Amino acid sequence: MAKFQGWSSVAAILRARAGEVSGLFNKGQVAALGAIADRLEKNGVILADEVGMGKTRVAVAVTRAVVEAGGRVAIAIPPGLDFQWREELKGGGLSDTPNAVRSMHGYLDGWPNDRPARPWFHEPVVVVSHGFGNWRLGGGGSTWRWELLPLLYAHWQKNKGDSRRYPRDSRMYDVGFWDVRVKHVAESIYKGILAKGNGPAPKAMARISRAVEHANIMRSEEYGRDTVLRHNLEQAVGLGLGVFDLIVVDEAHKSRGETSGLERLLENMLVASADARRFAITATPVELSVSQWKQILERIKAADIGDVSKVVELYAEALIKVRQVWQSDATVRDEFADAAAKFQMALSPYLLRRDKREDEAVQKFVAKSGLSYDSYRSEHEINIDTKSLDDDWKLAICAAEALSFAATVSDGAAKRLRLTMGNGHAISALLDQTLRDADKDRHQEKFDVMEDVPTPVPDVAAGTSVPSSPENKREQRAAWWQGVIEQAFSKGEASLYDHPAILAAVHEIERYTSAKEKVLVFGRFTRPLQAITSLLNARAMLRHLDTGEAWPQAKVHSDDLDAVAAAHKQLKCTWNLKSIDDRLADQYRQIENRRAQLRDNIFAWIAEGLGDANPLERSLADAAFRSAASDVRPLLARAIDELIDGMEAAGPRNCAEAFVDLVSALRDRSDEEDDADVLWPSLERSLRNEYTVQRGTFARLMYGGTPMAIRRTLQLAFNRDRSFPNVLVAQSTVGREGLNLHQACRVVVLLHPEWNPGVVEQQIGRVDRIGSRWSKELDQAIEENAELPRIEIRPVVFAGTYDDHNWAVLRARWSELRAQLHGVIVESRLRDYSASPEHVDWLETVAPSFAPRPVHGDCNKSMLSAS
Repeated sequence: MAKFQGWSSVAAILRARAGEVSGLFNKGQVAALGAIADRLEKNGVILADEVGMGKTRVAVAVTRAVVEAGGRVAIAIPPGLDFQWREELKGGGLSDTPNAVRSMHGYLDGWPNDRPARPWFHEPVVVVSHGFGNWRLGGGGSTWRWELLPLLYAHWQKNKGDSRRYPRDSRMYDVGFWDVRVKHVAESIYKGILAKGNGPAPKAMARISRAVEHANIMRSEEYGRDTVLRHNLEQAVGLGLGVFDLIVVDEAHKSRGETSGLERLLENMLVASADARRFAITATPVELSVSQWKQILERIKAADIGDVSKVVELYAEALIKVRQVWQSDATVRDEFADAAAKFQMALSPYLLRRDKREDEAVQKFVAKSGLSYDSYRSEHEINIDTKSLDDDWKLAICAAEALSFAATVSDGAAKRLRLTMGNGHAISALLDQTLRDADKDRHQEKFDVMEDVPTPVPDVAAGTSVPSSPENKREQRAAWWQGVIEQAFSKGEASLYDHPAILAAVHEIERYTSAKEKVLVFGRFTRPLQAITSLLNARAMLRHLDTGEAWPQAKVHSDDLDAVAAAHKQLKCTWNLKSIDDRLADQYRQIENRRAQLRDNIFAWIAEGLGDANPLERSLADAAFRSAASDVRPLLARAIDELIDGMEAAGPRNCAEAFVDLVSALRDRSDEEDDADVLWPSLERSLRNEYTVQRGTFARLMYGGTPMAIRRTLQLAFNRDRSFPNVLVAQSTVGREGLNLHQACRVVVLLHPEWNPGVVEQQIGRVDRIGSRWSKELDQAIEENAELPRIEIRPVVFAGTYDDHNWAVLRARWSELRAQLHGVIVESRLRDYSASPEHVDWLETVAPSFAPRPVHGDCNKSMLSAS
């Protein structure tokens, strides 16, 4: 491999690339490349551009520059984002990058025995999942998971001639004991990087050999979490990945704890060269506290963090004061200006942030409307009027309010209910948790533990009850109030179809969808999310049957009966509920007749539309045609029919385009097989999983248990204007990062508003991105001189309850986040009441800004000539 030419060389490459005329980068991204070049020569960098500004594309350009300078790059990414990263790497000229390392199996596959391959330490770019090191060790089980450490240790000690610390366990000499793959990997790592010179890898191995507990090295039970040997094993595995000059950390705000998987990956596994840099990517470097600036700076190995922390704290104090008396106190305004200048000076060497003020669409909105730039978003509650509710729900809400006062520390269940309210999940989520699904919600609850969110209440439906003999009157009151809450759910899960929050959200969602808008819904717990999805589908189905429109379902499934009955009652349908199956069967025959032409022509149209431009997809279509499964043709026809929105759009071009998108979404990103006959069976399985069941897809649910291939097909379909789903209901943990859902949607409903403004910002960022539907509608409105559209954020709130307070607290936290990151000192919703607009303008002028300076034409020419 070529020797790394250093950071001045990387900077020169970036400056030259910033001067190139290319459709790959917009003006802001070009400016960012130049600013990153200036900083990387001296230290690591935090790229904290607002959500949807193209941070990944910039990071890929930086990665490519390091590779071109002879360096190596590790990219640490959250689980589930390898698809997006592979697409960006391919678009940025790094298409040879291997799949992400997600497990020990995947790690060992870097050294296949049956064909030549570059081991990980010879790859210029290695992508690693944040959770790569989350192995389950410490008991019996498979020894291959920890064998690499004793094998590497033995190689090292043997070749260093130190027989005193060579493992004496008899299994060391049993050839049949070792997994052949692990043995091959250990030999490769030793010969490839450890036996050569005195670089970072041999030095790291020397530290491991001194620290390792060689007497216990062959005992499985000694490799449990937080043990010395587990620590040594992580380091040994990291040696196989090689030595890196740049470590890119995507979503760098995540897992800030010292024992988190990401922290162990960065500090214990990835081996850095002597002059290595870290490049952190995050839209929310701080979410809740100014102390998080210190954490994110530590993540990039910044110097003088203590001095920076003092400046940050002073700025935070000045910010609080000026937001309280900015109209009346000139001295406080001056103090803020001084603190803001010092804050900017302290963080500028490390931090770059572009916000939506640089977005061309936002600039158009401001120019046309005359409003502040943050006004392109509209936040307004979906209010639930408690006075209009029936007695059971009124009692349940009163009980939830009362429980926040009655709960004591000694009452675990009631305490969790109180804390759930106090940390932002409030009345609606509290009521929903009565029917939480312990299995399906385990992904959300695992995240809640990591983020220090209070544990949900016990599953009442599963039979868990409050203490039968409370020790004091306060605990009795708490138990009584809990019982009142449970009474509102006397019908079990069917009660959720009458849940006030769900009904209020459904009515608002349908108001948007009737106007041909798509809606993204976020929530936390699976059962209420399933309920709102089922209810939306049931109501849409009944409306379609009432108007004679086609509905892709032949009968009502047994698990949808309660939802259909509730919808039938809510919509006051005049026809008999028992006739639904007959109506569905009649209209579905018409759909099948319509699809018959598509089924008959599907393969011919795909082949004609693909031509010779897509050889792999053409081969996959041929493999599908040759499939022995009788249901492949109708399944494929159904999938393409839904993507192209019916037969009126059928034909070679649209069918071929839909087929290419479909197989791309269904494809497992860990499978780089290019043999269509080998690849097609796995695609066929995913196709069958997604399209076999005939049921309404007006609304779809994406939760922790949704397979990755299905998530990608949902993303594909949701981003098409005229195809179902019209509503995507997403569990917070799976839908808020990495997914692009902006091409056909500008509305976000928050069924359970979060307590963390950084999380809410990520959720909204799914639709607030470059090239969004909102930006297209804005252009059309400007052209037609019509009312300007906005990105709409709709939290569901019980009016007059703790929810109001909760939303106010979240808004205050969000406001502070915007002040620190966006320079929005006085929010647009407060400016209408301002008697001093000149003070607002002045505060914006002195507020900290970390935006890179644009690269101008003359500068471009000089950089190009210099290169």
